[in-house]
Amino acid sequence: MRTYLDANATTPMSPEVSAIMHRVHREVWGNASSVHTEGRAARQEVEKARSHIAAAIGATPADVIFTSGATEANNTAISAAAAAAKQRGRTHIVASAAEHPSVIGPLERLERDEGFEISWVKPDTFGRIVRASVLQEIRPQTGLIAIMAANNETGNLFDVPGLISEIRDQEVHIHVDCVQHLGKETVDVQKMGASSASFSAHKIYGPKGIGALYWRAKNRVRAFLVGGHQERERRAGTEAVALIAGFGEAARQAKDLSGMQQTRALRDLLWQGLCDRIEGIHLNGDPNPDARIANTVNVSFDNTEGETLLISLDLAGFSVSSGSACTAGSLEPSHVLVAMDMDPERARAAVRFSLTRNCTEAEICRLLDVMPEIVETVRSAHPSGRDSTSSVPLNSQGESYG
Repeated sequence: MRTYLDANATTPMSPEVSAIMHRVHREVWGNASSVHTEGRAARQEVEKARSHIAAAIGATPADVIFTSGATEANNTAISAAAAAAKQRGRTHIVASAAEHPSVIGPLERLERDEGFEISWVKPDTFGRIVRASVLQEIRPQTGLIAIMAANNETGNLFDVPGLISEIRDQEVHIHVDCVQHLGKETVDVQKMGASSASFSAHKIYGPKGIGALYWRAKNRVRAFLVGGHQERERRAGTEAVALIAGFGEAARQAKDLSGMQQTRALRDLLWQGLCDRIEGIHLNGDPNPDARIANTVNVSFDNTEGETLLISLDLAGFSVSSGSACTAGSLEPSHVLVAMDMDPERARAAVRFSLTRNCTEAEICRLLDVMPEIVETVRSAHPSGRDSTSSVPLNSQGESYG
């Protein structure tokens, strides 16, 4: 029996999403841009899904642009916002150093190729982006701020509305990566005050290959993909009707957050259980559990390597993610953990557990039963040896003293 605990990477499609996509594949095969009966049927599916997504994120349907995923949505938003800012003589950007690579990549390209200057705001040692640190970087030349609502690795939440309320009159475009936010917290982009925001279907039990960009209607978006009139000339390319229909159903389901209380309880059970059973454990993220999304626990175990733990857990039937990426045969710590000024050994020892909404207490208890032996085995093979394992006492929240 396998237990999947890597929901922040992707989620399994829900049965309802799968059923809708199969129906659309069979029955709705027209081009949504065509005016005949088959085309109108396809257009109806697209617009129904757009309405579901708009309702889930607190937007109007006209503000929702379909993309191939959140990577395209982030690239489109950053490219368009930067171009508009440059026309106004604003070539300074503020971004958190803990952003997803699909945000960091286009920002670095703007810096390298188009003369933009970027102020990277580092998180604190708990991975928190402090609002004052963002505010102090804003200048008269700032045209864009990129900040994520919830971090995919630590699970930390950021108070986007609080930030925007303090800079509302400065005519700065605020792009918010909401990929990990939707389905776990209430999302309302209009109340948030975001200028643009990105979303992904496969993070909310929908299909891969489809995402959405919220773009506030009063601002004209410069299309990232051109050569067609689709999406009101904001994104060229024939609409993938079945994927869009699946996304719409997934977004409709994501509005229901009634199960998040149970998910949060299981997340806390996992963390406390690990602290009770294993010494030398550290939480990588905000120590306030309410300041993290309900499904995520990122931890490091002394004298281990995350990749080895991941493989051992996989062999034991548990799918998790390590905090490191294997690059050219060597383990590189996560850029998020590095930005937190984390010790490299601790960063390489990080493991992220991200629970699905269908996770059960029995699965968490089964994981807790096997974790001590897995950690002990990995430690025994670690160059540091088991004898140097930290024995720092833990407080009642499981955080290390000193």
